[in-house]
Amino acid sequence: MNIILAGPYPPFQGGAAILNAVLAQNLADRGHSIRILSSCTEQTRGDAERFDLQHPAIVVRRVSVPNYLLVNEKPDEVALKTESEKLQPLLIEELDRSEPDAVILGREPGTCGPMNELTSRKIPFITILHGGIIRSLASGRTGEPLATAQKRTLQASAFVVPVSPNMVEEVIEPLGLTRCHVIPNASSTISFRPGPRDADLAAFLAIRPEDIVVAHVSNLKRVKAPLDFIHAAALSLRSRPDLMFLVVGDGECRQEMQATASALGIAGRVRFSGWVDHVQVPKYMRLADIVVMPSETEARSLACLEALASGRALVTTDIPASRGLVEHEKNGLLVPVHDRAELARSIVRLAADEELRATLGRNARSRALRNSTGQMADAYEELLLGIIRANPHRLPAGVNS
Repeated sequence: MNIILAGPYPPFQGGAAILNAVLAQNLADRGHSIRILSSCTEQTRGDAERFDLQHPAIVVRRVSVPNYLLVNEKPDEVALKTESEKLQPLLIEELDRSEPDAVILGREPGTCGPMNELTSRKIPFITILHGGIIRSLASGRTGEPLATAQKRTLQASAFVVPVSPNMVEEVIEPLGLTRCHVIPNASSTISFRPGPRDADLAAFLAIRPEDIVVAHVSNLKRVKAPLDFIHAAALSLRSRPDLMFLVVGDGECRQEMQATASALGIAGRVRFSGWVDHVQVPKYMRLADIVVMPSETEARSLACLEALASGRALVTTDIPASRGLVEHEKNGLLVPVHDRAELARSIVRLAADEELRATLGRNARSRALRNSTGQMADAYEELLLGIIRANPHRLPAGVNS
């Protein structure tokens, strides 16, 4: 197949970019031609070029944007529109040049431009739904004309692809979308696997061998509730001074987290790594004895999937996305949203019970093995071949109708 994927791509700091990259790499490894159309900031252009060189089979073209678009309650509609408008000329060039069999929209676009161009050329496309943007649309928070542009694009898609089953009731049904094909996202169970701490990395972060490490891994958006992690840390340290709290990632809440840790008198027991390239995240995950993800809402948290695959004891919030991954007391612990006291109690409980941590970790690894990135790529490959077969005039060589 000859495929164009337009959407977030590393070094964008978010799960959508990671999923798109994993999907593109898996499809390229299977011999499909993959071309990426994405954005980057001037500050991250060097990182983007280095990432692209690691995957020479994939052609990547990028436009410059002032900032990456990260979504909390609703997207920055002007930024999303601007990015879509900048990508439109690249899309037209690539459609003329490569004549793709199908297109993947790796995120809901900010204009009708891509949809209009693809439908006029009778090129089938799918739209991947990651969470924040589609939830804003389904709840009525998205303003016009963006809401109409997104609804028209979703309705024209051969399929919309939610990354989690819980999104069907949450967003697909309210929007009245009928051509829906759920493909749960997944983490690599090869890169993310149980193992010992990297002693050099621990030393670099001033983590002692006797420290019990509690990690939070995210882009530190407010919806991830990272301040709950800091407040729970302060509560936990009252009875367990051997705990060390590790924040892996960067984002809008980092300065507030650092200031809060200082104000609470626990700055010496909190480490901030800054943003970490995703290829390095497995080493950071293996530093942790406990992983804490206190999000207000999620589609299907990659960090939770990665913690499960790494065989770590996971504490996360009792929300629909988490209940699809974590069975309370079996492969993790669930706590109410924004209940900092219960979050702290769960951390202290796990810190005191090494056997419980080990049991949860083993069960977590077993759960993660049920959904591999290879299985995810299989599902996308089958879906794409299906929509191509439904358009016989666009059948590539070797694909039967």
